[in-house]
Amino acid sequence: MTPRAALASDLPAIAALHIANWRAGYRGVLPDWFLDGAVAEEMAAKWTAVRLGRDLVLVLCAGDDLAGFVAVAPSGPSGAYLDNLHVARPGGGLVRILMAAAVRAVMARGDGALWLKVLEGNAGALDFYARLGGEVSEPFEEDLMGLRVRSRRVSWSDLGGLYRRLD
Repeated sequence: MTPRAALASDLPAIAALHIANWRAGYRGVLPDWFLDGAVAEEMAAKWTAVRLGRDLVLVLCAGDDLAGFVAVAPSGPSGAYLDNLHVARPGGGLVRILMAAAVRAVMARGDGALWLKVLEGNAGALDFYARLGGEVSEPFEEDLMGLRVRSRRVSWSDLGGLYRRLD
């Protein structure tokens, strides 16, 4: 499978996968009332054509089905911000494929660093990113869609090294 740029027609599937992964992965971390209701509205508002015009959004498809997606926001003072990375089924290397494609694109546009935020309760993601050489910060509190959450920042200043670990 090869990642490709997301199309407007991919947006409903991207939102649905994002919702499903949050409901499965953040139960017990985020309130049930949010996961069972408001998260769908938040994701519908998030995944619009405006997003495609602003961010790099790549998808992986298995036939007609969305297997995963990654979104990288425009660069800022800390480098490129990896805003989302989700797959329909864990394992199989899809996260690595998507992340490698995002890192290639970030390096091609001249960015020298990449960072992301992970909810503190997502130990699997934190471990994965640390194994890829990510520098994991101490926890901090932030507002996420109107909720107070504890997150950690993960950053890479050597994108070439990160790409080699992903390959």
